[in-house]
Amino acid sequence: MNSFRGFKKALRRRTKQNHALVGAVPGSLVQHEFAHDSRARAIEFSRLKHEDRQLESAAELQQHLAAKQHLVRMRPRRTAGSDDATEASNLEAGRLSTSPPRPVTWLNIDGLADVELLKEIGAQFGLHPLALEDVVNVGQLAKSEAYDNNLFIILRMPHVTDQFETEQVSLFLLDGLVITFQEFNGDCLNPVRERLVKSMGRIRSRGADYLAYAIIDAVIDGYFPVLEHFDRLLGGISDEIDEDLPHDIPKRLHHIRADLLSVRKVAQQHRHALNTLLRERSSLIEEDTLLFLRDCLDHITRLIEDADTYRETCGELRELYFAQLGQKTNDVMKVLTIIATIFIPMSFIAGVYGMNFDSDVSPLNMPELHWSLGYPFAVLLMACTGGGLVYYLKRKQWL
Repeated sequence: MNSFRGFKKALRRRTKQNHALVGAVPGSLVQHEFAHDSRARAIEFSRLKHEDRQLESAAELQQHLAAKQHLVRMRPRRTAGSDDATEASNLEAGRLSTSPPRPVTWLNIDGLADVELLKEIGAQFGLHPLALEDVVNVGQLAKSEAYDNNLFIILRMPHVTDQFETEQVSLFLLDGLVITFQEFNGDCLNPVRERLVKSMGRIRSRGADYLAYAIIDAVIDGYFPVLEHFDRLLGGISDEIDEDLPHDIPKRLHHIRADLLSVRKVAQQHRHALNTLLRERSSLIEEDTLLFLRDCLDHITRLIEDADTYRETCGELRELYFAQLGQKTNDVMKVLTIIATIFIPMSFIAGVYGMNFDSDVSPLNMPELHWSLGYPFAVLLMACTGGGLVYYLKRKQWL
């Protein structure tokens, strides 16, 4: 972030996205050149147990998918038209039942190179082909869509190295099952996994909808360290302006301001996606979980406000930089003007006595040239003129 060349490189990287082939059949899945190898991980948990498995082979994953598909189909699911009395009766029966709570499964896929694996997952759980196409063609806007048996949510997970970038996280919420697809290995979801391992809070006693909320919340909260990073950068630039005036500060501020604008745009996309999710009120999301999703909206609002504040800070630092630069230029010009003001009368005196009129032609032609003290007189006259100007400038507090 310290050079304009780095900014242009980051801009090219940010605009290079996988997209559907021109003229391709809608819903077709195509492996892209930059896709990473696919790795699957399954976490199954309930209030009483937690199991974390790394699925090493496609066959092992397919076996696991078949078992999960059977469980999902066997589970009774609330529908939008279900009777409230029936739901209340089922809820009361669930409270009185001594059977252990049904487990929730989180299936996470890192890397999108294996499109056959994605097709298999889609076929097992009835995921819409258009949604799977959005999974493969990363670079989609954050959004949420409702399908017959699932909710499809796209999130933009932040990464900060030498520039701001986002990774697409695609989330499917089914009854008792959450499926996430990520572009790369490594994410900001480790706090969620840690809560599952240590049974922190209510996450192990809630359903798949609460797990989906926890993932969304972790992605949104991941933007606050990004803003803290920009805050440190702006603080360092402010110190540099006070101490010195590096020439690359305007370029760095332009880069930071562009990144902050990207943060704001992504935050607005997430706000729109959550508003759509809350407005549709899917039967897959419990009422209590909707309250937590509204809290995510508050985080997004704060995120947008903070991004706007830092963008304004960029503008203020830019104005301060040019004001300091202008003041520094004015100081240099002031010194040069004072020097010129002092030496202009001396130059005039030297010019007068350098005209070399012939005194033999007329006694009025510079008789001082023939004085024995003519040179000391000229030097003394210059010194007195310069000293008088210095005294005058100090009296006026210009020096």
